[in-house]
Amino acid sequence: MGLKFISFASGSKGNCSLVMTDNTAVLIDAGITVKRLTEELAKLGLVPEDLSGVLVTHEHSDHILSIDKFSEFTDVYTSDKTLKAIVNRNKTIDKVGEVLNFMYGFDIGDLHINPFSISHDAVDPVGYSITSGDAKFSISTDSGVVTKGMLDAIRDSNILLLEANHDINMLRKGSYPAWLKQRILGIRGHICNDVTLNVSCNIKSTNGNLQQLILGHISQENNTEDLAYKTVYNGLCQKDLLGDTNVSVATQDCATQLFKIL
Repeated sequence: MGLKFISFASGSKGNCSLVMTDNTAVLIDAGITVKRLTEELAKLGLVPEDLSGVLVTHEHSDHILSIDKFSEFTDVYTSDKTLKAIVNRNKTIDKVGEVLNFMYGFDIGDLHINPFSISHDAVDPVGYSITSGDAKFSISTDSGVVTKGMLDAIRDSNILLLEANHDINMLRKGSYPAWLKQRILGIRGHICNDVTLNVSCNIKSTNGNLQQLILGHISQENNTEDLAYKTVYNGLCQKDLLGDTNVSVATQDCATQLFKIL
């Protein structure tokens, strides 16, 4: 069964994407306005009632802006700790998807969901690997370090959205206050372009089936889309690891194309 993915928004001002098959449609985060999210769904011929669930990565506002509204239409899936943190941010969650053990994985329609832990300054942050048949999509953003568990979870993906948050030199020379720079550079912050390249090389050295590598959560202050793209694309080419993989960028204000695994 074909697996499809689209990022509606990726960045510090809002994050939201969609994974679907012909029978199941699941949001990952709901960090953009209800109006924009509804409009993006409409472009795909969907309405909120068509959603089979919303997966939440963590409780920061750029990931949960519209989660309360969309919980009126579909179940919200996240860990117990993250759910409590969302409620503590004055978000009312009407429908909660109940699973026996969140971190052990669960099914939504014909999608199998595998959460994995990441390192970020939230109560219980996760990324997701999602499979349907032999097709696999993974998303990992908002992590200050790359762990073995994270690498193992995303390694054999066909489509991967991977954070390329900042360029270290731009961040260090930029206008952010010292405490914020330290937060971003810390082990519970965000990974930089060079680390993203290293992860990409690691994955490509063993995965010949990575069709789409999408760079996301790119800082508008401490990075550029072009710099993130060139760092990863050129680095893979120099190591002769690019192969048939297409490298692209998920942006803050515009949706990506609809990627498909057939």
